[in-house]
Amino acid sequence: MSIASEVQRIRDKVKQAYAVCATRDAIMPTSQILENLPATILSIPISTMAPDTLAPLFAAGALSIPPWNAVTVSWRNSVKPDTVGTRIVWSTTPPVDETDGAWADVGGTPFQESSYEIIGLQPDTLYHIALFAFNAAGDFIQPARLLAMTSAEQSVEGTLAGCAIGEIVKIQVGSVVRNFIVVHKGNPSEDYHGFYGSVVLMQQDVDAARQWNVGNLNNYESSAINAYLNNEYLNSITQNIRSKVKQVRIPHRPGSVSDDKKISSGAEGLLTSVFLLSMYECGYDTDFNTAIAAEGSIFDYFIAGAGTDANNKRLARRAGAAVAWWLRSPITSGTVRAWFISVTGAATSGANGNTSTAVNGPRPAFVLPSTLLVDDEGVIQA
Repeated sequence: MSIASEVQRIRDKVKQAYAVCATRDAIMPTSQILENLPATILSIPISTMAPDTLAPLFAAGALSIPPWNAVTVSWRNSVKPDTVGTRIVWSTTPPVDETDGAWADVGGTPFQESSYEIIGLQPDTLYHIALFAFNAAGDFIQPARLLAMTSAEQSVEGTLAGCAIGEIVKIQVGSVVRNFIVVHKGNPSEDYHGFYGSVVLMQQDVDAARQWNVGNLNNYESSAINAYLNNEYLNSITQNIRSKVKQVRIPHRPGSVSDDKKISSGAEGLLTSVFLLSMYECGYDTDFNTAIAAEGSIFDYFIAGAGTDANNKRLARRAGAAVAWWLRSPITSGTVRAWFISVTGAATSGANGNTSTAVNGPRPAFVLPSTLLVDDEGVIQA
């Protein structure tokens, strides 16, 4: 379907729906909605609020294509000092109040930019979305509103979306075409931002051993390995694929304070393009060891626990031999070490976890749109 015909389809749907929502207050005239509907923006603000209300202030409203059952809504929180969050309510009819439809609460501070990805929607359907700012007392104020149109469902054959979990695809990195494993599809949890309509790839092999951090501190955000991944490594990916790598937010333990397990996630997660996996993402949790911060949730490719099958999923090689590889997770009982996967596929906190050692290597992971084509040889096209 062409962009022009898709936009015309949405225009027609908006016209049909307008008779239903025209009774709501503070709604734009139909002509103004349609005049201001560009071909690339497929969700439409349909109300504005006075500056002295608690209503959220919009930055944008964007439709995710694909998946055809998801819509991403972005906004800037109310300027009111007692704002503690925004409730997003969605329905196929205009929500009357903060409980009229499916809903989710997103915390936040005044004027903070936030976003939320609504999933489980029907394809080719017009949705009414209302955003109610609220304060600590639980007071909800008249909302700002959006219309969002999901896309008609399409075939995923021959695309990343059609690849199975564990399938190998190929991308040129530097002068070498490398294998990547499809380790997850879609959004793992609300701890992540930017993953909907996407596929997570992880490099199959380890290129070389590398220090986690030259300063021997287990602060991933400021680490040498994070800088390497998002500069030298990212720039080595062939340009047509590199331009498609998504900037996402991932959960992480900020800083390097001993025994601190507080996680930054969701809209406050670490902004990154290329990253190492966490202990949680490859199947571990605090039942395995208490010195683990809860950075996210398990990716589909992995098996939870420390059994043989789970360890086999984590094995990595370099030049055919099993090698150890770094995770982004700090060992929270101290400030020096980070978790890594050993040559047996088991996580360990041994001496080689000292972040200044150059014994373990990275297995870079990144997120690509699931719409990208994959040829018969498994090479991703862009």
